[in-house]
Amino acid sequence: MAFRKVTEEDREIIRQQIELEPFHKDQGFKPDQFFEKDTFSICFSDDKGDIAYMVVKKVAHCHIQWVRTEGEHPEIFKERIRERLTEELPWVMQLLKGNGYKACVYDTKNPGLAWFLRRFGFRTLKDWFINWL
Repeated sequence: MAFRKVTEEDREIIRQQIELEPFHKDQGFKPDQFFEKDTFSICFSDDKGDIAYMVVKKVAHCHIQWVRTEGEHPEIFKERIRERLTEELPWVMQLLKGNGYKACVYDTKNPGLAWFLRRFGFRTLKDWFINWL
């Protein structure tokens, strides 16, 4: 394996390379991300030199399973969900942040839930690729 841990000496090289990268320079990608607490940053290389820098961040992937009560009207159940999520999600996000997580991923096929989660800072992102470990 030809990789090494990123060091402070790499910071300026990373900055220069971001400026040259059309997919990163205008998206807020900064060298500081490689040196944040709770990240793992490495540099890949071969016999000709360095090839790429990678930063790995701690990200939470959340799933929710609703508990439906037989006979409960769907709109009443939705209101119960809205109330609890409004009360508890900010606390959960702070808990994750306090434990070193950099982001929270939540996937849903429910457009109403996706819209509702926007009030808590969730955003739909394209071009994300997930590899389940």
